[in-house]
Amino acid sequence: EQFRTIQTTLTFTSSIHKENINVIGLTSAEKGDGKSFCALRLARTFAEGGKSVLLIDSDMYNPRLSRQLLVAKKRGLSNYLASDEQFEKYIKSTIYTNLFVLPSGPMHPNINELYQTNKMEKLIKKANKIFDIVIVDTPPALILNYPRLIGRICDGMIIVTSAGKTKVTKLKEVVNILELANNTILGVILNKKKYSRKELRDYTYY
Repeated sequence: EQFRTIQTTLTFTSSIHKENINVIGLTSAEKGDGKSFCALRLARTFAEGGKSVLLIDSDMYNPRLSRQLLVAKKRGLSNYLASDEQFEKYIKSTIYTNLFVLPSGPMHPNINELYQTNKMEKLIKKANKIFDIVIVDTPPALILNYPRLIGRICDGMIIVTSAGKTKVTKLKEVVNILELANNTILGVILNKKKYSRKELRDYTYY
């Protein structure tokens, strides 16, 4: 239900700004904040609503989406970026209706160089024509440089934070990094919030 609320918020944001938000990137301050989980769950929510969704795993250092979706990660995004092949050949269907994934592919020795070419931008633009929604799972922005590079070609970035773990100073640092790179920040997801029994009872009541 929380992710349906996020989906609705993104829809309202699109209508308010009169701009479509179809390409969404997710990042975090540090590892372990649940960024990949949020990317997958948000993608599933859009897919359950009838949208065709492409989920791109750009976190080559820690590609969790392939494991979560039970698809092979041996060939994928890194192969496309390092070759003249079309990215469509690496897209895989998933067990979820309307949801497709582009795995990370094998680790590349010069990842930042790959993302500084215009191939990622070409991929995003073409994928945006094929799919209703494109969601890009990027690494933590305080650890690696290329999330901000990807963010510039997305309609907006969402920062995933972990309740009780992510420090305000770290969050401010991520915001500053993304804004300096001309990224549009759509908002923040507070993940791993634990509710008391009373809060859960009240939530059920409403």
